[in-house]
Amino acid sequence: METKPTIETVLGTMNEQTALLQELVTEVTRNLLPEVAAVKAAQQRLMTEVLTQKSEQSAMKAMLQEIDTRTRRIDHRITVLAQDMLDLRATMQRIDADLLSLKAVG
Repeated sequence: METKPTIETVLGTMNEQTALLQELVTEVTRNLLPEVAAVKAAQQRLMTEVLTQKSEQSAMKAMLQEIDTRTRRIDHRITVLAQDMLDLRATMQRIDADLLSLKAVG
């Protein structure tokens, strides 16, 4: 015949198991704390890196905008110079024509 445990026995066993579980939680926590600290430090370094990268990206965007603006100005100046050269060539052709007509008269 099987005997049933008394409440005191059950409570005693539960207290022992609770104590063992608390020891286990303490041990696991103690072992994980350095890893948690290392992960937090790595996360902080990554956040700093992200902020640095964002700052550099903003600076590069500003530089690209400045280069684009300067490129458009240079392109406009080249267009104006090309038109000036065409105007100068037309003027020189008129002068040549005037000189030929003066030679023909004179």
